[in-house]
Amino acid sequence: MPDKSPSVKLSAVFLGLAAVGAGVLVYRWPPGAAVIAGAALAVIAARHWNQVVRHTEPLRGFVRAALPLLLPLVVVGAAGAIAFRWWAQLLIVFGLGVFAWRVIVAPEWRPALEALATRLSKPLAAPFWTLGIPILAAVTVFFVLIRPGAGPFEDRGGLVLLYATIPLWIEAVALRALGYATSWLRVAIGLLLIAVVARGAAALGIIPGGDWLDANLAWLATGNLAIALAALLLLAVVGPGAWSAAEPARAERLRPFAALGLVAAIFAALILGGAALDGAISARAHTAQRVDSGRPAGKPVPAEKVAPAAGLNGRQLAARYAPELVLAKGEQWRPIPVDSFVADAKLYNRAGRLVPHPNPLPDHCPGPKNAGCFKLVLPNCDSGEDKCAQGYAPDPAHPQGTAYFRVLREQTKHGSYAFAGNDRFTDGAARDTSILIQYWFFYRYDEWKRPILSGTLTQRHQADWEAVTIGLSDAATPVFLGYSEHCGGTWRNWNQIETAPGSPLHPLVAVALGSHANYVSSDERRSPNWASCGGGLPKGFLTLLSYASNIRDETSFGTDIPYRDLNLIRASVREPPMSFPGTWGANDSTTLVNERTQVLKQGSAPATPTYQPLWQDPLATIFCGANWSPPSGDNGGRCKTPVPTG
Repeated sequence: MPDKSPSVKLSAVFLGLAAVGAGVLVYRWPPGAAVIAGAALAVIAARHWNQVVRHTEPLRGFVRAALPLLLPLVVVGAAGAIAFRWWAQLLIVFGLGVFAWRVIVAPEWRPALEALATRLSKPLAAPFWTLGIPILAAVTVFFVLIRPGAGPFEDRGGLVLLYATIPLWIEAVALRALGYATSWLRVAIGLLLIAVVARGAAALGIIPGGDWLDANLAWLATGNLAIALAALLLLAVVGPGAWSAAEPARAERLRPFAALGLVAAIFAALILGGAALDGAISARAHTAQRVDSGRPAGKPVPAEKVAPAAGLNGRQLAARYAPELVLAKGEQWRPIPVDSFVADAKLYNRAGRLVPHPNPLPDHCPGPKNAGCFKLVLPNCDSGEDKCAQGYAPDPAHPQGTAYFRVLREQTKHGSYAFAGNDRFTDGAARDTSILIQYWFFYRYDEWKRPILSGTLTQRHQADWEAVTIGLSDAATPVFLGYSEHCGGTWRNWNQIETAPGSPLHPLVAVALGSHANYVSSDERRSPNWASCGGGLPKGFLTLLSYASNIRDETSFGTDIPYRDLNLIRASVREPPMSFPGTWGANDSTTLVNERTQVLKQGSAPATPTYQPLWQDPLATIFCGANWSPPSGDNGGRCKTPVPTG
């Protein structure tokens, strides 16, 4: 007989009103709908707690079965604590540790050991262990061996550990699902859980079959399978108890598989933790304090002992402090004039239509909108290996390069805008700066590749603009050096840098392989800051994960471009190439190649420097930009007042 007590009727009415209210609010205030629906369910659950406990057993059993699969995420969260202060690190690690032990491991650890011990005492124990364990180990080892990433073990580092995490975790999913399948409805739920994970792995290219499934069984998408799984779980909750009730005999037989799944999940978490630890160790082991370890260290003349040079003109100042670039081993590109790129490129307008290629380039946008309205693109040049990219190693006999330079002075009308509001800066280096020298470097192509957890990650775009900024006092003595890196950069006080041997006024700048980001030191492997350019996660957290995943920007001492061989071209907003109102090259793209080729991110092509914040507001960008790091290593963004970046 159905329960028709007044309390049940009242609960039904309350739930109906709550559903109507939630439906009204979902379009006006979605959080309100969730609050009302949650409150209604909480009231009903409190009124009928015993019935709720009985009917939700299949769902609670599913949660218990799935909880160990969260252990790798717990490790990731603990690793990410490095991004916070020491007391926050302690709280996060302690809290996650307590959660992992008390909620996930402890409730099952003793029953799991008993189940495995019982299995060992059975007549079928030998086949279970002699076949099951080696099969799991063989699958894990095979998965590691077929992953990409040629090179010595040291170069792959924690990547090898990460390769073992995926198969162990997938094995844990299968074993936990098998341990949960103690009734026919639970068998279907377990199979759907495995299907969701397998389909998701295929969609990500971790296992083969994703392209075939998309072409022939598009309806069998991960989202559809997840919906079916949720429907079966709902059926297990609201349907007859006999459908999902666990059969004691079957539960006893399957308990060892659930125990093995717990062990596999723990090992996956431990291996992932090992990868994170390897990343942390590597972050310190591959942090050099030198740019050129093959020659005697060059020390800069202390700023206070540099002879005043305020009487020098712009070109003389640029030559006096011109940097010496250190290209990484295997680097294909060097900084060049833009002429060859412009000659080979096609010109497109804002609407994407091909337009006649004028000579010189256009210096303004047609119509009222004076923003970036053109794009220079190398046609059909999608890889750094293409002939159009003209990748070549610098000739050691003639390692010349080109820099577009400009000099800004606080006391002149032309450059005073760059120093406006000096009182907003908290760093003395910014307040002491009265002259700025910027060296802009143009590379024909940018291509960065790394083997990572699930394939090969590639970030590439045609054309690349990078910059080195030197701040001088009003006497034209050096104060600081700014190094551009992807969407941000780093700055150092003059006395903290390394200079060319025998040339204490010419800083050495390490250029990263493929990405051309500028760094303080060479012989280093660090997390590229483009991983955090989009925001959303703490910088230190992404740094550690980047190291664990083999996502690294590498510098080394390959070929240097001496400051004497640097061709200096004056840069002016009124003359090409700085007057060009647009972007250089096709769109920036980040792709992951494994069993599939997936475009992870599409970004804008590099803009002409005059459209970049580093040109428009250099001091504020360097000293206040969230993606710029001061000598302390902390994030920037420390201006006293908001600073425009447009």
